Amino acid sequence: MEILQELKTKLQNLLDVKGAELELVLPDAIDLIDDIETAVDALEDAETKLEERIRELESEVGELEDEEPAGSAICDINTGRDTIYVRADGGNLLDTQIIEAFKDAMESDKVKPTFLLEMLQGLTK
Repeated sequence: MEILQELKTKLQNLLDVKGAELELVLPDAIDLIDDIETAVDALEDAETKLEERIRELESEVGELEDEEPAGSAICDINTGRDTIYVRADGGNLLDTQIIEAFKDAMESDKVKPTFLLEMLQGLTK
């Protein structure tokens, strides 16, 4: 920004010295420098806002990383031959985890009782 101000001052001084010859060109050049200064200020403001938003998003990501992973509620996918049990977060369950996941699902207020009954029927096949 200091360089632009120096250029503007030099152009103004040149206009004062050369007078009428440069009077047609230099005002436009000075106006252009003013426009550049305004654009630089706007870019600096945008950069500041962007940096603030990045900090907010990083904070939100940190909070999400600190949260407990998705529950172990299970559902079954019938492939025609086998029933595959998957966790809510997409991971596969081992046989020993199925019982624990079912307990978690029973305690969850987000799982409907009819779904639990269907899961039980699927487990006893």
